[in-house]
Amino acid sequence: MNDDWEIEKSATLIFEDLPVGALKAPLPRADGRAAYMPFRGSGHYQLGVALREGRTPRCFYEEDGPRVTFDVLDIPEYGVLLVGNFSVD
Repeated sequence: MNDDWEIEKSATLIFEDLPVGALKAPLPRADGRAAYMPFRGSGHYQLGVALREGRTPRCFYEEDGPRVTFDVLDIPEYGVLLVGNFSVD
């Protein structure tokens, strides 16, 4: 992944009301891989626990109004999420 981050083109990924990391633009809207910068803290930790326990974490970000919600299916490598099952509220 490219390490050039533009803060104004990112969104905070949330799991169970806890910040997990910063999603990098283009923000995910379809099944596939999403680049992100993980935050050190309980949100990222809890996401990892849920995956290790075989659960499918449901996360969201807000992009200028609508909430985009999706499943995190895996973290195949550092800074990458495998995502799917999107909905926009």
